Amino acid sequence: MAHARELAERWWTLFLANDLEGAQAHAAPDLRFRGPGVDFNGADALVPYLRTFHEQFGDFERTVKSVTGNGDAAFIELELAATHKATGKRVRWYTTDYVQTTGNKIVSWHAFWDRAGFGGQLA
Repeated sequence: MAHARELAERWWTLFLANDLEGAQAHAAPDLRFRGPGVDFNGADALVPYLRTFHEQFGDFERTVKSVTGNGDAAFIELELAATHKATGKRVRWYTTDYVQTTGNKIVSWHAFWDRAGFGGQLA
């Protein structure tokens, strides 16, 4: 059984490589995903949501600031950066992800980030 932090690391590696179906494969079919402006159940909704980030942004960078937790739950604090394709603006934001797992699947992912601050960088 993989720990939440290991599954989240695999998920991020796949997301950054734009392997969205690979990222989805780590999610339970009944995944609960929450973030600013988004709340859905089901792994099938994950790929369309993630695809929008890759359509609008390129050259993602991720820096892990801290990880707390072991076993089936973890808080992961990240610094992210990407270039907005339409404007060429580089944006930087922080997120804390709370990830819960059962077995080798992610069952819940809650992303806490400042959507207004993020959007303000594009204005």
